[in-house]
Amino acid sequence: KIPICSRCQTIMYPGPEKSITNHRRGVCADGVRSKPKPKSESEELPPWLQPQGIFSGGKMFHSQAFLKTVKQIYERVFH
Repeated sequence: KIPICSRCQTIMYPGPEKSITNHRRGVCADGVRSKPKPKSESEELPPWLQPQGIFSGGKMFHSQAFLKTVKQIYERVFH
């Protein structure tokens, strides 16, 4: 079975051992921990790597939700 990050849904180790293309242990590409620290098991992980509703199951991309989110961000920033 191929190891996949439960948070960002990417393949953990696509490259050879110690390759920079591999997923860091316990930390996603955006720097957020993929697992809580042992002393803070009750701490909730942030609900993002991407805005909610744009991807589902780590495989399905919802273009309408993406475009709606981009429009909302644009309106907040430029209006």
